[in-house]
Amino acid sequence: MLQSLQIENYAIIRSIKIDFDGGFTVITGETGAGKSIIIGALSLILGNRADSSVLHDRSRKCFVEAAFDIRGLHLQSFFEENDLDYQDTTFIRREVTESGKSRAFINDTPVNLNTLKALAEQLVDIHSQHNNLLVNTEDFRIKLLDQYAHSQNLLEQYQQAFEEYRRNEKRYSELLELQEKNEQERNYLEFVFQELYNAQLQPGEQESIEQQIALLSHAELIKNKLFNSLQTISEQEEGNILQQLKYCIDQNQCISDYDGELAELSQRLNSCFIEMKDISEELERKSQSVEVNPAELERLNERLDLILNLEH
Repeated sequence: MLQSLQIENYAIIRSIKIDFDGGFTVITGETGAGKSIIIGALSLILGNRADSSVLHDRSRKCFVEAAFDIRGLHLQSFFEENDLDYQDTTFIRREVTESGKSRAFINDTPVNLNTLKALAEQLVDIHSQHNNLLVNTEDFRIKLLDQYAHSQNLLEQYQQAFEEYRRNEKRYSELLELQEKNEQERNYLEFVFQELYNAQLQPGEQESIEQQIALLSHAELIKNKLFNSLQTISEQEEGNILQQLKYCIDQNQCISDYDGELAELSQRLNSCFIEMKDISEELERKSQSVEVNPAELERLNERLDLILNLEH
């Protein structure tokens, strides 16, 4: 039941508030008195379109607010579904700004026009000419039949059961989606596990492979530099470092008995000779161990790519 209607700045109305008592209310007046304008303002509550042309004073906004007693209309489920606060006396408010934009509220909660219309259709019936055509609509005939059969309790039981079915259907869909997601995750984890298992990774393998790749990638350069060093130290036919050190040692041995410092220098030269000979042998060993092997380099690069992919 409509209890009150307040209209501000709408059409020819500056401000008005109408209270409706229980029973039958009639509004009468001559043509142009504003009867249709009140219905037009009420249509804003019903969710009809609005623009700035409805403003009486274009410098301020217009609003229409109605209070409804909705006890006995069994609308609790509607308010719950739309996340609205249910009140036995429900207030619907519609505002139109100076720019023509509008906002709607149900019990001070902003709502869109679709929600406003859905509620208003259950609160207000506006009967005019050609309303007899309503009998052609299925919803009207079903509502009429429910009222005639006094099947409100049965209808509520059905609505509750249907809502429960919808909740279960939604939950079922969520579980199916979760199951599919878990199955995809399980398949992925199994694939990753198999890849890791097949790889047979070893501790420190990546660092070792990277070192070997660096060595094989520069094998020719390394061998060349080792060969040059070895030649200079020991393998040149004349004037290599070992020969020159040996010559210096021989020269100093014959005079080392005459001076203690000369004897010490001779020992140091001998130590240098031993160290350089040892270095020469190490250079030769290293030179022989370094080989140019494109096939092994390719194998190591493939192995390193596999490890990096697995890390990623």
